[in-house]
Amino acid sequence: MNQAKFYPVHEAWKTYEAVGFSAAESNVQIPAGDKIVAAYSADLDAFVKGEMGQQETTLQVAVTKAADTVAKQKALNGLAVLHSRFGLYDQAQKEFELVLSKGDYMPALLNLGNIYFMKNDDEKALEFYNRAAKKAPTNSTVLLSIARANHAMENYSSSKKAYDALVAVNPDLAQRFSYLGSRAKKPRAPRTRAA
Repeated sequence: MNQAKFYPVHEAWKTYEAVGFSAAESNVQIPAGDKIVAAYSADLDAFVKGEMGQQETTLQVAVTKAADTVAKQKALNGLAVLHSRFGLYDQAQKEFELVLSKGDYMPALLNLGNIYFMKNDDEKALEFYNRAAKKAPTNSTVLLSIARANHAMENYSSSKKAYDALVAVNPDLAQRFSYLGSRAKKPRAPRTRAA
């Protein structure tokens, strides 16, 4: 019966000649780090553009064809959300700011706050979350965002106040973020987007 077995390398070399390889004789040229980064960035940009493709075009057309300010804000907010999903935060931030230049639009306020929160600018994030709260004081995402920003800044009493309001509005969501009702530290996690 044929069975597998181990062959010592030196024993195997008697039957199978060793490949002549020397690190000193290697012709492999490793490209410079900046060339690797440039090639990777170009490929990543092409991938992102390909993935966004038709969605981006459709949203850009919707922005152009919007009949009134609210429709334009909604379409532009959607375009900014798409860009932020693909990590194009600077572009998304400009688009959210453009939405807000036409008036306070709650989803854009929340989304722009999220961008600042991801950049660890908690005070600026809280500014936008508070503006969103004026438009939608019982919105669970707004309340959660206010609680998280306050907690990150160690404003525990403000965090607890927003958290308690969240408990009243959406107990299931509040339960997932129960640390916000205390002084316990929680690692910073990625933000969720508004609509």
